Amino acid sequence: MPPLLPYTFASSCHTHDNTLPTAYWPKPASHPPPPPLITPSTENLFLPTEPTGLASELVDLFANDTAAAKDSLTQAKIAQAVAAAPHRGKELVYRVGDAVMLSTMHRRRDYMRKGDKWVAKFMVRYDGPYKVLRAYPDSSTYTLDLPPTMKIFPTFHSSLLKPYLPNDDDLFPDRAHPQPGPIVTEDGFEEWEVEEILDRRPRGRGFQYLVRWKGYGPDSDSWLPGKEVEELAALDTFLQGLGP
Repeated sequence: MPPLLPYTFASSCHTHDNTLPTAYWPKPASHPPPPPLITPSTENLFLPTEPTGLASELVDLFANDTAAAKDSLTQAKIAQAVAAAPHRGKELVYRVGDAVMLSTMHRRRDYMRKGDKWVAKFMVRYDGPYKVLRAYPDSSTYTLDLPPTMKIFPTFHSSLLKPYLPNDDDLFPDRAHPQPGPIVTEDGFEEWEVEEILDRRPRGRGFQYLVRWKGYGPDSDSWLPGKEVEELAALDTFLQGLGP
């Protein structure tokens, strides 16, 4: 009998608090009788390299029960996949640069304020759009370009995303999103937020930059002199994209 066989048999027959059935329960639904413990004499001690007799039968029982348990788990996985597959659509694959909407399922607290009496069914389902920075289609996860105010991990499963479809204001004018108004400074000046800088062109001794305003479409893009955008973070991003 192998030296670890009595210990293995004893631990397999023991019922634990976390796993109530023992290792023998999956197939025979009963515990086999423990094999007799053989105490070898100190004289002519011989340990066979291969299990023989009752030990061999016990090893075969272990192997058969383990194989049966694996087969049962495989059958359960296949049954679950067959039952779930008809109700699942084809997974959407996003690419770097795509705009997506992000589910608010785990962020509904961000939309609640003290004293609000909103319930979940009246809250925003998706917000965005957000740009895809990195795509991992093998694991169905995507990293989004989130604003620093959100303070959450920016990688999400594809089940929490959906494609962003901009509204056609000509066909559906009632669905058009209102354009954000200007930001009024302490001095009373009106300022608009720059989303990104798209291009530049030489003018005189400097450059003019094509600016996309946040919340506005391409029809509102405008050229600004370099002195008006020289302190913007969008200008640094634009110049980095041009390379050395």
